[in-house]
Amino acid sequence: MLVRKYLLISLVFILPSIIFSQNSDKNIIYNGSFEEGPGVGSFITLREGNSIPGWVVARATVDLNNSYMESSDGDRCIDLNGTPGIGAIEQTFFTDKGKNYKITFDMAGNPSGLPKIKKMMVYAGDQSQLFEFDI
Repeated sequence: MLVRKYLLISLVFILPSIIFSQNSDKNIIYNGSFEEGPGVGSFITLREGNSIPGWVVARATVDLNNSYMESSDGDRCIDLNGTPGIGAIEQTFFTDKGKNYKITFDMAGNPSGLPKIKKMMVYAGDQSQLFEFDI
């Protein structure tokens, strides 16, 4: 088994994330919709080193949102452009060597802040990809 880190750095909201083997529907990301964790009211700011079940804030700050923004799955989402700063979250998970995996997630932008074009870099293992969203 390989240990992989899933790291998100961005100016966007990251909504539920799922990574699963293409040969199985089993989700290998824990707490992908960020539902587990502290009560948040509208939102709470998490700082580098803080965590919620399955996730660690890896850079600056992120905002865990409950009622401030609408989520695509459940009640919560993460604003990676925290209060303040461009944040990042990460999760470590196990994969099987030689197996293909598919990453899916929903992405949206905070309409309250600039820039209008939101960008998010996603890293999984030794691969990365930039995603953009126009609010």
